[in-house]
Parts: sequence; C-alpha cells; structure tokens
Amino acid sequence: MERKETITSTLMVEKPCDRCLVGSWTATPESLVSYFRSVMASNPDTSVTISNDVGGSMYAIYLENGLAETGFNDLTIKQTIKDDSLQGNPMVTEIHIIFNGAVAGRYTVSDSGIVGTGGASTLTAKADTFVNGAWMGLVDLPIDSLSVMAAGTLPLPYECSGNTLTTWPPVSGIVVSPIVYTRNP
Repeated sequence: MERKETITSTLMVEKPCDRCLVGSWTATPESLVSYFRSVMASNPDTSVTISNDVGGSMYAIYLENGLAETGFNDLTIKQTIKDDSLQGNPMVTEIHIIFNGAVAGRYTVSDSGIVGTGGASTLTAKADTFVNGAWMGLVDLPIDSLSVMAAGTLPLPYECSGNTLTTWPPVSGIVVSPIVYTRNP
C-alpha cells in the first residue's frame, strides 16, 4: 500500500516581514465595532435585537526581527440583547466582555498573510452581565492559552499601505469585516 502526503512549511528568514508592517499600530474603534458586529450577527429570531459597541483599545506591534505582540487594554465588547417575545415583558440583557493582556511571539509573512509561530499569552477575559438594569455579576472567562497560540498560527490576511494596516481575523464560517489599524507616531 502506497501513501502520498503533502507537507507545507513556512520558511523563517532573517527579515521575515513586510517592511510596511514594522511599527506600532492601534485598531480604530469603528472597525472594531464593525468586526464584532460581523462576528456576532443578529439572531434570525425577529423578536430578538442584538447590538454591539466596543470600548478600550487593541494594538499590534511588529518588529523587524520577527517578533510581534497583539494586545488589549480594557477592550470591552458590549452586547445588548433585547427580547420582546416574552408576552409584553421585554427583557434587555447587556453583556460586557473585557479583555486585557497580550499575545507575543515570532511571526513571518506568507502569501496567505501574517503567520505566528508560537509564543506566550497573558490574556485575561471577564464578563459583566446586567438583566433589565440589574447587575448579575462579574465572572472570569477561561482562556485556553494553547488555543490562543494555535489560532495565532493561522494565516491572518492583511493589506498594509503607508499608515494603514487592514486585517481580516478569520472566524470559521463567517465573512468578517476588517479590523483597520493606524500607525502610531
């Protein structure tokens, strides 16, 4: 019995980057709102309305030596869900998911995009929930560091020109809106 396998690899070189990427970037709030709205699309149930808002910040740093960091400073995804299906008793649930910390490691650029090659994560996430204005509590959300690092090895499609970096972080089965970064001075 004969078996044929195909192996692909990413070559790490002395200068693994697109020169345009080198620098410090901050995601625009508008693009973060658009991205998270595309990821958390409205429920097809017409009695449920979902809206999203984003606070805090997200950043990316790419160094010429192939090191990179993506991080969050109180990045808060606010999701409001209004359910009018409860026989005249509308229920409004507001969820705030708050991210802090960073993922850092090596990267390279391939034809498919920016590819991380492992590293370390200090990410934390918390969820703050309110139902009809009443606080339900703040809970820590588990973040699997191995999953975070594995996700970073997926190609991140991007375009870079001058002071603008546009990325399309992949989500399985969803066409996402881009996250747009501006170069920090």
